[in-house]
Amino acid sequence: MKKTIAAVAVLLTVAALFSSCSASGGRFSGMNYKLRDDGTVVITGYSDKTTVTELVVPDEIDGKPVVGIEDFGICNAESLTKLTIGKNVREIAGWALTNNQHITEDVVAEGNESFVSVDGVIFSADMKTLYCYPCGRDVEFDRFGQNLNTTTYSIPDGVEVIRTKAFYKCYYVDVDYFPDTITDIQEKAFHKASALTD
Repeated sequence: MKKTIAAVAVLLTVAALFSSCSASGGRFSGMNYKLRDDGTVVITGYSDKTTVTELVVPDEIDGKPVVGIEDFGICNAESLTKLTIGKNVREIAGWALTNNQHITEDVVAEGNESFVSVDGVIFSADMKTLYCYPCGRDVEFDRFGQNLNTTTYSIPDGVEVIRTKAFYKCYYVDVDYFPDTITDIQEKAFHKASALTD
């Protein structure tokens, strides 16, 4: 009888642990996520960094809206060439999308009220803040992954803020036009953007 009670107690404890884990977060399509107290979901990490070329941050996970990507949520992803942000995402942390060298296009799902993608670059919906430039946009690599060219980008008129880490480690991109509307270039916005000429 004592062994049976002890066994049941152990099973209940294990079940409670697993229940707690699933309630607070989990994994979806290679992404780690956590559930906030308000019932929303944020992406906290990404682990499949060598095989997947396209990644979609979904609108929902288990019926709960995905509203954010935390620092280092999707970074250092070697194989990604395209990233799509779901319509419910309203928060992108400063380190969230850094050092994805081969992404050529960032897409924002239709209906997103916080962000928009123009020519593969992520901006705030009002186009006043440039959030993330895809490091591989218009950049060519050979079959060994060696860079073959540099490219240029003109920041659109009306942009006021270059967000922190926006061009982080965009080694092969030269920004050839900064509009006079810019009032704020945040920390490490162009860190290691070594192709900048002026």
